[in-house]
Amino acid sequence: MIKDFCQLSNILGSRKSMNDIYQYRSASLYLKNYLLTLKTSKSRGAHKDLAQALRIFPSYLSLILSGERTLNLDQGILLAEYLKLKISERRYLLRVIELDRAQSKSLQDEINSELNEIISRESQIVQQVEKMELSLGAEDVAQFFSSWTYSAVHLLAAISQSLTPQSIAKILKLSLEEAKKIYFFLLKTGLWTKKDSKIEIGTSFIHIDQSSNYLNNHYANWRLKAIERHRSMNKDQELAYSLSVALSEK
Repeated sequence: MIKDFCQLSNILGSRKSMNDIYQYRSASLYLKNYLLTLKTSKSRGAHKDLAQALRIFPSYLSLILSGERTLNLDQGILLAEYLKLKISERRYLLRVIELDRAQSKSLQDEINSELNEIISRESQIVQQVEKMELSLGAEDVAQFFSSWTYSAVHLLAAISQSLTPQSIAKILKLSLEEAKKIYFFLLKTGLWTKKDSKIEIGTSFIHIDQSSNYLNNHYANWRLKAIERHRSMNKDQELAYSLSVALSEK
């Protein structure tokens, strides 16, 4: 399936934030920095909520934050659920808690070695994703985001493999000339691959970060397409509406 690569840079960037569990070898320090990253008003409430989630008194949580007490593994699972950690992050946290509670240097060294292996494994995953991001050149990226049609046709391969310029033109109501242009562009750039006359999503990917001008083009293309679609809607069978809402900051 197609991933939203426009958001991928944010995901990768978040790994370097203060709340990145892989930076820590102390659960209490991780918790302390988590609370520090919240606004003052929110951190007070979060302290109470966190204690409740861990099924301990706020005063005991204060002892954990000061390093006078340590979390146990049961509390570690509750913490992982509260912070919505991924499986790999949860396992890392549990090993950090075991490190906090380890008494002998031999055991501490063993756990630290395992933590290093986890970090190395996670880093390799990120590097693989980063390599996948940078497959297309600037000229091809500019062409891809020049119209909604390129991303729409690209996505068709996720639901149908029997694609031809003729079928694409019919499905998306494009001219045959435009459908052919996009069809061969996607094959040329590797965004599609063709195996035994079947079209599949290719190994090339497009990545644009939040500062890219193409991001605005991408959003604008689809908003304009939605407006255009309204003109040809069957009002007896289809519904579209705009809604204004007021939301409190909370």
